[in-house]
Amino acid sequence: MSNARALLLIVVVCVVSAGMVISLLTNFGRVAIPFIPAHADATADTSILRLYSPFDNGTGKIEVIHFYLPDCDCNQQSAPHIDSLITQAEQDVSHRIAIPAGAGDIAFSWVRARYPDTDIRETLLNPVSAPSLAIYDKQGQLRYFGPYGTGPACIQPSPDYFPQIIEAIRNGTFYGRLINTGVSGCFCRWPPAKRP
Repeated sequence: MSNARALLLIVVVCVVSAGMVISLLTNFGRVAIPFIPAHADATADTSILRLYSPFDNGTGKIEVIHFYLPDCDCNQQSAPHIDSLITQAEQDVSHRIAIPAGAGDIAFSWVRARYPDTDIRETLLNPVSAPSLAIYDKQGQLRYFGPYGTGPACIQPSPDYFPQIIEAIRNGTFYGRLINTGVSGCFCRWPPAKRP
């Protein structure tokens, strides 16, 4: 191998390696943030913990609310979880997507295009961070609230984690509620509601 080729190969390897290191530092340094920031106003930001569903659930179904920010990069990590839950939904489970009040027509249209058969609504509730979800039982009682996963890549412990929670709610063996907010991962801050 000539010296010019060897030098070119070394330069290419260095550039690619530097790009990978910068990407890792940028992504992992930026995304591993607390779900509930230390400066959050606990009284305003925990409105999701109310014991009724933010949607009028008179259907007698288990309700899963996906809190979704259309312009949040972290949706890339949560999209497989959302897609899997929605496609595996059974007759007694209702999936709905909540976007921030005042998000606008473009955001609503984008989410509608991605999830065409899912009920999508704006909400005044502030879950603090997204992507996240809330699961309500058939009586409208909150049973789970928190993220889809934790850590920089927001990987959940098992693909069956939320289906198992839903099944336990269905058969009456899930007691109390699980509020999973003391974690870090890839989250975006839920914006304050834009009232008309």
